[in-house]
Amino acid sequence: AAFAFVAVPIEWARRRRHVRRFRWDLTRDELAARGGVVDAWTRQTLLRKTNGVRLRRTWFERRHGLATVSVSTAAGAITIGMLPVDEAAALRDRVLASVLTDDRAWM
Repeated sequence: AAFAFVAVPIEWARRRRHVRRFRWDLTRDELAARGGVVDAWTRQTLLRKTNGVRLRRTWFERRHGLATVSVSTAAGAITIGMLPVDEAAALRDRVLASVLTDDRAWM
């Protein structure tokens, strides 16, 4: 039973490190996310190729005024978490507006 209490601070430290190392950027046509320390990764997508955008809030995020945005494409999803609610809603609206107003071919 004591082992369960040891896991909580370890998980907290792991999550905190992930949030501090995670970076993302939104340009006019592209969304990019980068993360990781040892196994660094980068994901990019053109905004016009977005299939869906999801804004969700867990119990913890609601308590602290945060949200998670997940942008789905045919190649996978880019998830950006721990954003202030206003910033997350603005990101969601920007991606949706880009998808709706772009007249270029999707493929």
